[in-house]
Amino acid sequence: MQMMMTRCVNSKMRYYSIELMRNLFDEWLLIRSYGSMKRKAPTGVIQMLFATKEEAQKSLFLLIDAKAKRGYMQINQDNKKIGENNEL
Repeated sequence: MQMMMTRCVNSKMRYYSIELMRNLFDEWLLIRSYGSMKRKAPTGVIQMLFATKEEAQKSLFLLIDAKAKRGYMQINQDNKKIGENNEL
């Protein structure tokens, strides 16, 4: 599962990407990367390891809520913001 969120800060577009995946040891990895839309490389990457999928999903939903409160909006694959008069 992967999701991308964006917001505008001082006329500059920022992104926050969250990816949830299983690793080779049957653990769950939550990878967060963030930065400016103008740069190719992310400003930062944070990896969190979880023993169960439920723990990882709980953390994922908490992160999504926290970022939404800061003004980030989820986008789909067509780079359209979800919830803004776009047909999905």
